[in-house]
This record gives sequence, structure tokens and C-alpha cells, in this order.
Amino acid sequence: MVIFPYHQRKTEQLLTCSNFVEKARLNRAFFVTVTAKSKMKKLTKIKTKPNLQESRLRENCELLDQIRADTVNDIESLTEDFQHMSVVAESIRRNYQALLSENQLLKDTLVSIVDDCECWQANRCDRCKKILKSLESNHPNFPPNAAKKYRSILSQLRNLG
Repeated sequence: MVIFPYHQRKTEQLLTCSNFVEKARLNRAFFVTVTAKSKMKKLTKIKTKPNLQESRLRENCELLDQIRADTVNDIESLTEDFQHMSVVAESIRRNYQALLSENQLLKDTLVSIVDDCECWQANRCDRCKKILKSLESNHPNFPPNAAKKYRSILSQLRNLG
């Protein structure tokens, strides 16, 4: 009597019995259909003991494969999120740059209004005084050299990286 190895999935194997090469089809019901050279089919029930160590190993392998597939999906999702964040950051940069350009244009316009006024620098009219006051720092709590300090700190940070 030949004992065929147990397989969970349907597979086809070549088995050697009594100097004959026979083809066997294994399925989940633990039955083997054997086709010999004489084209006769025999149905044999296989009695196997479940191998706990092997089944645990298979479960662990399947679980690891599932974890790896989930990890790949998570990385793809993160990649898409980073691409979206990059697009958003670029949009914010463009909008901020446009805002800075508009602010600079407004400041230049106000300065040209003051320059074109008939009043003197030491004796400014009320309109020019209001314009110059609005051009001063909008944050009175900032010291007058705050921009220079910020620039020096920023350049030091850039030199570090």
C-alpha cells in the first residue's frame, strides 16, 4: 500500500508505485484519484494525522504574507498621501508668493503716492502721515530690527542643514 503525501490545495503529482509512473490528483477531501497505465481509476481514502507543527508553520507563512501585502498597501497609501501633501504645499507656496507680490505692489504704490505728493519730508501732510504710519510695522511689539534678527537666525539654520 502506498501512502500519498497530504496537500491542502489541488495539485497534480507524479507518483512511482511498483515501477509504474502514475498520476494522482489530491484534493481537500483527502481522496486521491489514481490513473494507471491501464486507464483504470481507483479511489483510495488517505488517512493522515494532522501535523500541528506543519499547520502552524503554514498559518504563520500565510499570516506573514498577509502582513507583507498589507504593508505594501500601506506604503502605497502613504506615497499617495505624501504626493498629495506635496501638491498642497506647492499650492500654498504659490499662493503665498502671489500674496507677497501683491503686498509689495501695494507698498510700492503707497510709497510712490508719498513721493509724488507736494508736501516736504520734514513737513508731511495728513494723508502722507497716514500712509507712512500704515507702512510702518503692523506689529508695534516687534523691535525695529526684528527682520534682521530673523534673517540671521534663518541663515544660521540653513548653514546647519
